[in-house]
Amino acid sequence: MGAGPGYGALVRALLAAALLAYALPAAGAEPGARSVSAAQGGVAVAVVPPVDGQDPRPRQLAAAFVARGVESFVLDELLVPAADAPALLDQAARGLEEARALRFRQEYAGAARASAGAARLLERAASNRRHLDMLTQALMEQGAAARAVGDAATAETMFLEALALDPGFSPDPEEFEEADVQLLSDVRRTARQLNFATLTVDTPRLPGAEVQVDFGPQRTPPYEIKLSEGRHFVSVSAPGRRDQTVQVNLRSGRTVEVALVPGLPGDDAARAQALEALDPGQPARVVAVAQAAGTRFVLTAAIGSGEQRLTLYDGRTGQPAPQGAVTLSGQPSTQELGAGVEQLLQAALLLDSDALADEDEGHWYTSWWGITLISVAVAGAAAGTAVALTRGGDTEYRFEP
Repeated sequence: MGAGPGYGALVRALLAAALLAYALPAAGAEPGARSVSAAQGGVAVAVVPPVDGQDPRPRQLAAAFVARGVESFVLDELLVPAADAPALLDQAARGLEEARALRFRQEYAGAARASAGAARLLERAASNRRHLDMLTQALMEQGAAARAVGDAATAETMFLEALALDPGFSPDPEEFEEADVQLLSDVRRTARQLNFATLTVDTPRLPGAEVQVDFGPQRTPPYEIKLSEGRHFVSVSAPGRRDQTVQVNLRSGRTVEVALVPGLPGDDAARAQALEALDPGQPARVVAVAQAAGTRFVLTAAIGSGEQRLTLYDGRTGQPAPQGAVTLSGQPSTQELGAGVEQLLQAALLLDSDALADEDEGHWYTSWWGITLISVAVAGAAAGTAVALTRGGDTEYRFEP
């Protein structure tokens, strides 16, 4: 899937939590650019007035900051309510039992719906290997139901996804028909002939962070691993941050580099109150938003069909930053958005040079040529920021949670 011109949004609702993916075209960052340290700065994007949650432009703004080493997120996404993981897991377990019972009664359409529903719930609530085993079973149930009605393509896809999560999975012959076992064996044999993908996980400027892939052993980032093609879970924990889990779809022969910045802790009720009361004309309310978000700066974004009006505010005084007002077109190109963000960063530097830090490590995102931003709300985690870059073969930007 090649990157198209401009900011073409690619949306696939693979999670009930509505994780969104956006493919961006090639671009280059200025060499030696300075960046806001996550420990000292950060930019909270406040959309005033709010826009449709499906609109990609607020996240594209945050992505442009993150690509330059600046912690940034859309403030509304810090207010995503935590999922009730135990309730979701209990519902998923019941759905899995229902799917199996329906398949045994040869009610394959119902079995497919029940197993797909269980899989979606597990995608939202999975937090350990046992939950991944349940997801593997749900995928197998979907595949078995599809195979029973002659839909071999869907069956093979489901079995391949199950094997990506558990390459050694062995179905219980008392639960699956011989034809299912044989098809799974064929898919496994074919999958072994495919090239593996490479996944690299980093947690920029987060001392003490640890990452897990498919809820395996904790590793110190940056961490690289070769995995089979398909869906995989990446989790990160760090002092002073909320745990975060995202899903990554890997493709054979590709290298996916993922930078995860978990959501900040804090009182979500206070954040909601501050955001609701935000009035850029009242400095105290801007300060309240910065304090609730835990960031040094607040960027208000008035997003319309024809233009985007951006204003950077000092989170300590609530006053607009000198030279911190930028107007973009309604659908800005990568270059236009990048130039606007650079101007805003220069305004931040004029406000507070101590809130800026020289880049001392060659992280990939400081010389980005394509990024993807997703909003995350999985298994009770607060919204955070994840930037992914896919490389290998033809130029492609892809991140499908």
